[in-house]
Amino acid sequence: MRIFAVIAATVALVAGTAAGPTAQAGTPKDHVSGVYVVTAEDGSALVERDGKVGLGAPAEATRWRLDRSGDGYLVRTEDRARGWVLEGVEPFSPVLVKALSPRPPRNEQWQGHLVRHTRDGAVVTITSAWNGWTVVPGGDYDPHLVVVPETFAPVTYTATRVGK
Repeated sequence: MRIFAVIAATVALVAGTAAGPTAQAGTPKDHVSGVYVVTAEDGSALVERDGKVGLGAPAEATRWRLDRSGDGYLVRTEDRARGWVLEGVEPFSPVLVKALSPRPPRNEQWQGHLVRHTRDGAVVTITSAWNGWTVVPGGDYDPHLVVVPETFAPVTYTATRVGK
């Protein structure tokens, strides 16, 4: 099931009992859009650092806004000024934080895949809508998120809704 984004997820990235847009009183409702704090499996938070999505202390967590775009989601800063961008198609290309295009192309869109619901969000895996590659932590000395073509052990992220 595709839900994200991000960034919860990611992206991220799901609220309450939603598994994506659902019909309610004849109109679609997107339960995923909103503001989230996203944490990795080890409890570190996804933070914007030096133009990349990095791992940091939960107290430093960036609040990520998820908004539907095409078949995926945009994962943006809470003020919508910048968002997640994948510039390279090589394995271990970093997930960058930059100004997004007015009409975001696929390399600025992300997908979340539901693992399970939580009380305030969901546990998801995150992939790039551009090439379907999985988003994983990478880098030993400056941990940040990168994409890889495949992984034998899926990396999960917990997205917790903190705002609309």
